[in-house]
Amino acid sequence: MKLYEITKKYNELLSNEDMTLEELDLIEDEREEKVENIIWYMKWVEWEIGAIDNEIARLSKMKTTRKNRIEWLKWYISMNLQNAWIEKINVWTFALSFRKSKSLIVEKEDNIPNAYMKEKTTVTVDKATLKKDIEDGLVIEWVHIQVKHNLQIK
Repeated sequence: MKLYEITKKYNELLSNEDMTLEELDLIEDEREEKVENIIWYMKWVEWEIGAIDNEIARLSKMKTTRKNRIEWLKWYISMNLQNAWIEKINVWTFALSFRKSKSLIVEKEDNIPNAYMKEKTTVTVDKATLKKDIEDGLVIEWVHIQVKHNLQIK
């Protein structure tokens, strides 16, 4: 019997003048057993939630490990190709090549003029504008342009 059915039966018994204490005790015992079983089921569901959380954490760590492995493998290929002075290579199903890109390295933000600062919630260096001006010949201490070789896999 379901808990709501037990409750309905209990209320019917209370309104019945012919009710006996034995009947009332029986229905109360049945209700207590049902409530206990529901609580055990809740505990089981809580355990499942904990197991799911643990599995999510395990899979998250596994995902991070796999992402780090991919980054290391890219670095590994890149270093070996660059050490052999290879700029482009075609292997069976993949074409690997390097493209030059530039990124601005700001070693000390304290020395950057305010004209190159953007305001968000905190003040940061406007690297895009600063990079353009550095490329045009502006010299600022602690700022330089670094040329990178980024591996492309198609």
